[in-house]
Amino acid sequence: MFIKFHSDSRYTRRGFQAQWSTSQGCYQNLTGNQGTLQSPNYPNNYYFGADCVWKITTDPGTRVRLTFSAMSIYSVSGCTSDSVVILDGNNSINVLGRVCGYEIPAPFIATGNVMTVQFSSRTIYTRQGFQAQWSTNQGCGQALTGNSGTLQSPNYPGNYPNNTQCVWTITTDPGTRVILTFTSFSVQSSYSCQNDFLQIRDGGNQFATSRGKLCGRQLSPISTRGNVVFLFFRTDNNITASGFQLRWSTNGGCNQNLTGGSGSFQSPNYPLNYPNNQRCVWKITAAPGMQVTLSFSYFSLESASNCVYDYVRVRDGNNQAANVLRTVCGSTRPSPITTSGNTMYVEFKTDSSVTRRGFRAQWAAYSVPSTTPRTSGGCNQNLTGGSGSFQSPNYPLNYPNNQRCVWKITAAPGMQVTLSFSYFSLEPASNCVYDYVRTTHSISGTSGRSSRLIAAAVVVVVVVVVVVVVVVLLFVIIVEAGFIVMTATAAAVVVVIASAAVFVAAAVAAAVAAAEEE
Repeated sequence: MFIKFHSDSRYTRRGFQAQWSTSQGCYQNLTGNQGTLQSPNYPNNYYFGADCVWKITTDPGTRVRLTFSAMSIYSVSGCTSDSVVILDGNNSINVLGRVCGYEIPAPFIATGNVMTVQFSSRTIYTRQGFQAQWSTNQGCGQALTGNSGTLQSPNYPGNYPNNTQCVWTITTDPGTRVILTFTSFSVQSSYSCQNDFLQIRDGGNQFATSRGKLCGRQLSPISTRGNVVFLFFRTDNNITASGFQLRWSTNGGCNQNLTGGSGSFQSPNYPLNYPNNQRCVWKITAAPGMQVTLSFSYFSLESASNCVYDYVRVRDGNNQAANVLRTVCGSTRPSPITTSGNTMYVEFKTDSSVTRRGFRAQWAAYSVPSTTPRTSGGCNQNLTGGSGSFQSPNYPLNYPNNQRCVWKITAAPGMQVTLSFSYFSLEPASNCVYDYVRTTHSISGTSGRSSRLIAAAVVVVVVVVVVVVVVVLLFVIIVEAGFIVMTATAAAVVVVIASAAVFVAAAVAAAVAAAEEE
């Protein structure tokens, strides 16, 4: 990636501070009978222009199942802009589905052990993206971890088989509770559920307290008392049904003390709707001398004037008496919020009526900007490694006029470079004609050098040809007109024209060379 910073002789601003990092490229061959894939930069917004392909291959004789646990992709009719396309095998003709928007789709099942997943972003309106898990459509039972996910009965949405026993354990973060929400449930009904059933226990084994033995049709959510749940699914030797699919989430660690350099949290039940009459507090503490910045990758709360119903309130300190930085609600994602010191107090409160999906937030600690200007040293750098940062000259003070800086970032082969700005303030103008930051990229060290040099050579050749034609025509005209006595004058004119042509060609070549330097 190449980054160029330019300022003119007019107004200046504070400039910018940027961070860069590398990530595994999103063209991957994934193997194994289970795993996870996600959009670039997840859980932060994916970038404009993303174009990713994952090929999933499981064991021979199995069928690939893809289940989405999170979905937030900019949506237009027909998903013709940003989308995830699921293909059966390697064939781009056999499309299992095309998805976008915010609703989690039903699982996709391939006809064999190969599935291809394509993700593309064609607009600037990026979103959080997606996360999905692949597994095989054989067998059942797993030890599952994480604060959200999905699981289903064997062969779902087809009928489950007879004489089956499956055991799942789900473990979420310490201090949380597991919430099970059924999106579908159809199990053979019987007295006391003695034939086919799903047994849920509030712990990690078959001896833990039972939270219910389910059969028939069941859609009511179930909440545990701890962060581990045990599920046992058993079928007998006759009647089957479509089975079940459920999502698990947590109460979000609704009251937490968060420390370190960065982290994330979300409203209770996210990505499902948060409950009524809820109050959650997150206290964030960074190292001394740092500031805390809070940003939201998803935000949807009940809207009201002055946010009198449901809201998130952010305070500049570590308690409820600290100054309020902002109170937010509604469906518009708030801009980042930054404290003056190293602590932040975040309160989430809901009333007794309408609920929404809630929010997911990320926080990060940054050093407090020094008031001492930084020198422009490092204004032209070759940056390597896995991550780093740079800034405009003099940041956080105004950058100087007539400045030109170039940073070249080189990652390891097969890696991608992501550039983000923690602060940005340049002189505004239509098409950025005054001060600007321009980024370009190249693959495997190549760039547009060859094409530019070829273009310059073509221009020079064309100019020379034109000069020759003009010279010939001029002499023909002179001879035909009988002005032989003016041959010396004509020659002088030709010399002037040829000199001008050479000057133009040289100017064009210099311009191309200058562009190459940029």
